[in-house]
Amino acid sequence: MSAQPNRNRPAYTGPRMLRLPAVLAFSGYGRTQLFAAVKRGEFPAPVRLTVSGRAIAWDEAELNHWKATRKAARTGGAE
Repeated sequence: MSAQPNRNRPAYTGPRMLRLPAVLAFSGYGRTQLFAAVKRGEFPAPVRLTVSGRAIAWDEAELNHWKATRKAARTGGAE
């Protein structure tokens, strides 16, 4: 049996949630650096996906905004 997408259901186009490995690749931070930056308020905080809080993810839109503000600060707001 092949894993074919359901052609009867439209593709989800809402906000994506990225898990830790993707966020580490996106940010260039290591795990310890990432959570330290979150604690200092310098990086978006994760969202709990479960009641226990063991499963967390980051909103892709918040990460893109963080990236854009970093670029703007680097270029003096020219972008």
